[in-house]
Amino acid sequence: MTCDSLKCLFTPSMAKLLVKLEEIEVHACYEMKEIIAKESGDEEKRDHVIAFPQVKTLSLGNLPKLECFCNKEAIAFEWPSLEKITIVECEELKMFVPTTSMKAPKLQGVHHSVRYTEPETFQPMIEGDLNTTIQHIIKGKANLQENLQEISKSSRSP
Repeated sequence: MTCDSLKCLFTPSMAKLLVKLEEIEVHACYEMKEIIAKESGDEEKRDHVIAFPQVKTLSLGNLPKLECFCNKEAIAFEWPSLEKITIVECEELKMFVPTTSMKAPKLQGVHHSVRYTEPETFQPMIEGDLNTTIQHIIKGKANLQENLQEISKSSRSP
């Protein structure tokens, strides 16, 4: 099954109902920009707490337009059971959520890869913050690309 035109997976009110969900796996949704999107008519000032008490793994892959998990600042996330996040082929991912209110006490880091054909790398959590960890991964990818371009240029020079 493909989800070529799907731009988000849940709204905050839907996500709050998924208390028994144990795994979130989203792959090959080429138009998806965020996993949880703002609801129409949602009041910006209303605070939300979304808890995924049973989710142990989160896997995001081949989502070329995914920018974040959720782009709503008023939402706090609680992931008491989350142990593993895997991110593969999510070139536009800039952050996980725009809030610092995210609790994932069991999460040790992020498994990531630029392509499915490449081995996964594990990035330990930086300062206990998932956004900082993801930004570190992005910076590392950018530095790698710059180095590869330099090597390519120097190998072409006589």
